[in-house]
Amino acid sequence: MIKDHIKAYTSLTTVCLLWTASTLVKPIYISSRFALRAIGKANDKHAVKVVTNE
Repeated sequence: MIKDHIKAYTSLTTVCLLWTASTLVKPIYISSRFALRAIGKANDKHAVKVVTNE
């Protein structure tokens, strides 16, 4: 009885941890993609300035 209870509790905890991890990772992943895109645009502008100055 106690073993079954522990199994159920650990599986529930695992599901909760996975769900929490996925909900935390999604916004981080999306914001990092936006940040990378912004950095890429900034680098493009900088490259254009360097080219036009020469």
